[in-house]
Amino acid sequence: MATIFGTDHDFEAVVRAIEAARELGSQQAFDNLREGELIPGPKASAEEIRELARLASASFWTRSRTCKMGVDKLAVVDPELRVHGILGLRVADASMNAADHYGPGTNASTHMVAGRAAKLILG
Repeated sequence: MATIFGTDHDFEAVVRAIEAARELGSQQAFDNLREGELIPGPKASAEEIRELARLASASFWTRSRTCKMGVDKLAVVDPELRVHGILGLRVADASMNAADHYGPGTNASTHMVAGRAAKLILG
């Protein structure tokens, strides 16, 4: 089983979600939108669906904190998001978040960093 699944229950939930998505997508209401199922394919076996769950699932754990902000020698960017030692380059992403985020949680903080960067750049 893929390492992203904490338990067999987690894995089975993903398998059920794939099955539900396939069932939903095959409804008549989508006939004018649907061209055909590519993966796992319209004749996929239960084991092929389980294999898709194993291979195509990914964690929502988002890496951050890879670009320290500050004024010390370990910092990559200063408090105004400027990269130390490279004139005219700023970093405005989740890399300088104070903590790792679990789930889709980097979106809001990244927007805040980007907004701050825009104000800094525009003056």
